[in-house]
Amino acid sequence: MVRFDWFDFIDDEEVSAALLQTAEEWGRKRGMTEIAGPLGFTDMDREGLLIEGFDSLSTMYINYNYPYYQRHIERLEGFRKDNDYLEYRIRIPEVAPPKVGKLAEMIVSRYNLHVHKFTQDELINKGMGRKVFDILNATYKDLYGFSELSDRQIDALVNDYIRKADLNLVTAVVDGNRNNEMIGFGISFPSFSKALRKTRDGRLFPLGWWPLLRVLKWHKTDTVDLLLIGVLPEYRRKGANALIFNDLINHYRAYGFKWAEAMPQMESNTAVRNEWQYFDSQQHRRHRCYRKEIGDASNLSEGGRRLVNNR
Repeated sequence: MVRFDWFDFIDDEEVSAALLQTAEEWGRKRGMTEIAGPLGFTDMDREGLLIEGFDSLSTMYINYNYPYYQRHIERLEGFRKDNDYLEYRIRIPEVAPPKVGKLAEMIVSRYNLHVHKFTQDELINKGMGRKVFDILNATYKDLYGFSELSDRQIDALVNDYIRKADLNLVTAVVDGNRNNEMIGFGISFPSFSKALRKTRDGRLFPLGWWPLLRVLKWHKTDTVDLLLIGVLPEYRRKGANALIFNDLINHYRAYGFKWAEAMPQMESNTAVRNEWQYFDSQQHRRHRCYRKEIGDASNLSEGGRRLVNNR
């Protein structure tokens, strides 16, 4: 399957058609039979075409595009909806909702699961940062479009994100029955969206860096981005997410955050989406991935067959 992403074009249907036709032809020559996207190289890349929520302030972790993009791709022959990602804006409560708090207490007593707050030494020097992404690989492996992270990619993510994280905004769940082995995690960052608006055309200099530093160092924003939550499959029904939310809410309030932005979740992933029913939440953005069949290798030219056979 061909994956296309970083999809950008003027409002001209000949231009958008030429872009995708070129990608299709590239795939056919290599024996691929479908094209899908927008999808990046890994699940850490931005995914989906924005089709709802143009009036809401986006986060720096998701795609933004003009409304006409949807019209262009849906007018092209063969493209159909393949998957939708939904995003939620959650009002941070004064305390965890009663059901979440009671569930967290029950999980501790029944399953001996506990919240663990990392130290920088544990994450960087003792391998727990890598363990976070090992859990992510196990948690996300069956999700749409997921590509397992390699050791090299994990090392880069630990360096680029984990090393810079405020550890009050990172929560782990450990199993006391298994020598406190980590079985789940939640990672959040203060939102940079409003700070980025204050930079001059996205420039860091001369003073564009200051609003960003105020967010990173002193959390001068009212919104926190809930980037990643992962719980090992065998623990999903034990309510480990309740422990993560129960802990993070306390730190969100301490920092003065009023809102949380939940990153894209598959429309079909009702187990995750149902968790927001216990909060004052609104589904406010939607991104869509499209798919199209583009033929098979039997229709290739002789040159294309040589490419396939020599892969």
